[in-house]
Amino acid sequence: SMIIPKDELYQHIQNKQKEGFPDYTIYPAGDREIYTSIIYLEPFSGRNLRAFGYDMFSEPVRRKAMELSRDNNLAVLSGKVLLVQESSEDVQTGVLMYVPVYKKGMTINTIEQRRAAILGWVYSPYRMNDLMTGILGKRSGIGLNRIHLQIFNDIISDSSLLYQSCNDNLHTNYAPSRTFSIPVEFNGKKWVLLFSQFNSE
Repeated sequence: SMIIPKDELYQHIQNKQKEGFPDYTIYPAGDREIYTSIIYLEPFSGRNLRAFGYDMFSEPVRRKAMELSRDNNLAVLSGKVLLVQESSEDVQTGVLMYVPVYKKGMTINTIEQRRAAILGWVYSPYRMNDLMTGILGKRSGIGLNRIHLQIFNDIISDSSLLYQSCNDNLHTNYAPSRTFSIPVEFNGKKWVLLFSQFNSE
């Protein structure tokens, strides 16, 4: 995701269109001092094309993570978002990880120097269901008498739920017999992992 100053916006769009993308623009539209644009995507096909030209800096949750990453020269996870790659089917909660990219040869010892040197970010989007299914595999079963996992962003609440290994009906129809929560922190970002066991008796 590349930074484009306001006074370079028009030329940037013209250059990308001349590269073979006649419909390219930066979105959402609006008058801002700084724009960012997703310009490199792999694979460059399918749902990923929805992200081409998206200004992640225009959205508060993404912007907060990008600023923390830039100022601290760290990999930083965003809060809960709906990824722009999502369609109307199989919609999943998402998060993004950002790593800052600074201009070559510039000093980045202080926050002010890092802000002056920032070129953009390498980032990775994560669809939480896909991510956790890949990690847990068959251990994410939905039957009773199994250990179920919920992951929350910062605090345990319905609005902060990122992932759950069981369906909603299980939590609605049964009270857990045991619960255990673990906070997990990564470069200042906290998730809460809540493990529950539901018994049929």
